[in-house]
Amino acid sequence: MLKKQYGKPDALRMYIYPGQVVLKTSSRSIADARFIGKGINSDYFKLEQMLKPVTVETNKIRKLMETADKANMVLLNKKLDSFSPVKKAIQRKFIIENPDSFIALSALQEYAGTSPDVAVIEPMFNALSVSVRNMQAGKEFRKFLSDQKALNPGAMAPVFVQNDTAGNPVNLASFKGKYVL
Repeated sequence: MLKKQYGKPDALRMYIYPGQVVLKTSSRSIADARFIGKGINSDYFKLEQMLKPVTVETNKIRKLMETADKANMVLLNKKLDSFSPVKKAIQRKFIIENPDSFIALSALQEYAGTSPDVAVIEPMFNALSVSVRNMQAGKEFRKFLSDQKALNPGAMAPVFVQNDTAGNPVNLASFKGKYVL
């Protein structure tokens, strides 16, 4: 059971990886501890600090949403949405300034979202260091971007077979040259 401090769990998010992780605290609270030196945890903390103003404000809005009526909910959603470009700008800055960081790759994946503009995201991915791009997560993201390119409007649809409502297999290739909705 986590000890609570100021109504929050006394916890610290961290990545486990080979090598030495140095943690320093000046209090008895784990949540107040900070990572020393370079490494994935320091990078994560750096991004977290850059995003902190946005996180604080969006958390306030989410708290208000818990008790908001429908009219106020619409206004709060708009206000919440207004932080998205600010968060993206911070993520972009971190990604550009930290090309050797796994956290930059992680931030890029969040920045890209589920339907990325490949023309924007691919150059950002290619600006990451070779070692980051060649990590398992980097290879998976490269494949994701490649798959997204294939799904762009005007691109040739991938061939697949899917059963129709009667359970009969239908091959997309059988519709070649026809309009498909």
